[in-house]
Amino acid sequence: MVALKGVPALLSPELLYALARMGHGDEIVLADLNFPASSICQCGPMEIRADGLGIPQLLEAVLKLLPLDTYVESPAAVMELVPSDKERGLQTPVWTEYESILRRAGCVVSLQPQLWGKGQGPSVSWRLRRSQRQRVPSSVLKWSPTHHPENPGPLALLHQPGGRGAPGQCGPSSSAPELSTCPAPPRILTCQRALAKIERFEFYERAKKAFAVVATGETALYGNLILRKGVLALNPLL
Repeated sequence: MVALKGVPALLSPELLYALARMGHGDEIVLADLNFPASSICQCGPMEIRADGLGIPQLLEAVLKLLPLDTYVESPAAVMELVPSDKERGLQTPVWTEYESILRRAGCVVSLQPQLWGKGQGPSVSWRLRRSQRQRVPSSVLKWSPTHHPENPGPLALLHQPGGRGAPGQCGPSSSAPELSTCPAPPRILTCQRALAKIERFEFYERAKKAFAVVATGETALYGNLILRKGVLALNPLL
């Protein structure tokens, strides 16, 4: 626990130090009670103890300081259920909690791209979930040349007041409130997913390459979570 203004008190000095030292693309594992944290950390990652803390409360605190990577499909990953657990229908409600925390932190906008507009040139419709519309009012997605060889870049949001989907103008569609439509260049668009799912042993191998593993007291099954650090647009210091 630290006593600093603007810093969540449940973040330890060791965890703050690790978050500060991480660079773009570095990953940190928030490990549940059953995760072999000490064994994994013998392969290189820093081991940080957060015994007694649940991952949801720790995740909320970490996201106040840690930018997530916008250059990948998903900056957060969980361990996929093993076949036997899938067969018996094991539920993972903690994943829903993680997704909710990620959305509240503004880290994920779960949008589904749909190319359409036959005969009128390519256009794009981004369907927002009803629960997310209030988070992105009168905003539309900038055309994301993520996979365009001439101009790669991350997914971005642009605030475009006004407009009703008319050619050359971006904004909410008048015909369907849940849609935003705009003419778009013929580029492949991508969007971020809230959580990626990784096979159990692949998860262990990825954790071995992480910057740090935080051993928590989380009791939920399949509660392990990997976060990938992004970048900050900082103003020059001088």
